[in-house]
Formats: sequence, C-alpha cells, structure tokens
Amino acid sequence: MASVGEEESDVVLTNVEGDEPAPIMMKNPSQEDVSMEKFWELLTKLDRHARLKALANEAIKKLFLTWNHC
Repeated sequence: MASVGEEESDVVLTNVEGDEPAPIMMKNPSQEDVSMEKFWELLTKLDRHARLKALANEAIKKLFLTWNHC
C-alpha cells in the first residue's frame, strides 16, 4: 500500500488544454469606478475588515492560552 506522500506525487492535472495562459482583458475604468466616494467606501470596508480580523485573531490567541492552561 502506498503512503500518502507517494499518492500525492502521482497526482497529475489532466484537464489543462495547452501551455498558453489565458489573455488578461484590461479596460479603461469609467469615472464611476475611480470616484473618490467609491474609493473611501472601499477603504472604510477594508479598514473594518482588518479590525475584525485582528479581533478574531486576538480571540483565537486567548482561546489557545485558556486551553493550554487547563
């Protein structure tokens, strides 16, 4: 019986049709896409996400500390 490491080394990706990467389509952004209002809205969402992620990471650390001291 093969070990897990050997099984993974035998995996072959078979659904790829060629070596050429798909072209990346770029478009010129519209005025709406670059408005300051939209920019600040996205920046606010990003900041909120970063704060929530930091809080979640801190909660995880506290749980691990609590778990390890039991």
